[in-house]
Amino acid sequence: MSISVPIQTNEIFDYLTKGNFLSEDTNDTVLKALYKTVENNFEVLFDYFQRINFYLEGKETGYFYFSKREKEPNQTIENKIKTAYKWIDILDFLKTFGKSRNENFSQGYVFSPADIFNHCKVNALLQDKLDELKKYSDLNIEKPMERIQKIVEILRKETFVDIQNEHKEDFKVLASFGYLENLISIITIKDEENID
Repeated sequence: MSISVPIQTNEIFDYLTKGNFLSEDTNDTVLKALYKTVENNFEVLFDYFQRINFYLEGKETGYFYFSKREKEPNQTIENKIKTAYKWIDILDFLKTFGKSRNENFSQGYVFSPADIFNHCKVNALLQDKLDELKKYSDLNIEKPMERIQKIVEILRKETFVDIQNEHKEDFKVLASFGYLENLISIITIKDEENID
């Protein structure tokens, strides 16, 4: 049995195997076209990729990504847990920033590193959360503004935010940010279940 896949399948595979997300609301026209291709051919691509042990995830979420469903060595699991802790702390910091402005730091939210920095100067809780992030080696930067810029760089590299306006250095939170929010809500639910 032969599966007829879109001509962009290799490009989709190359992009998603790097751990990236394809978000519906990206400003990048090439990535937006790839997102549409996946959206319009989801079942075919899901079947095609699962044959090589990659699982296309994200149907009806506004973003797509790959997951693998095989048993992993303990070292890999331990590294993933450490990474999850870091994302929890980053998400907590960003959500606290949004709350400090009476806004929700989520999909569609537009911000700049300077906005975050200015709020840190007047909000002690936000400053404390930013300082806590220094415990991670890649965020162990003394100058708060540089640490914030590094956080935004990580978010952009991981395809959770996209540049909105290069001159103003404004960034837009993408649909893929929902992946982080869902991850955290699952962890919170598990913790609450263990309290009994």
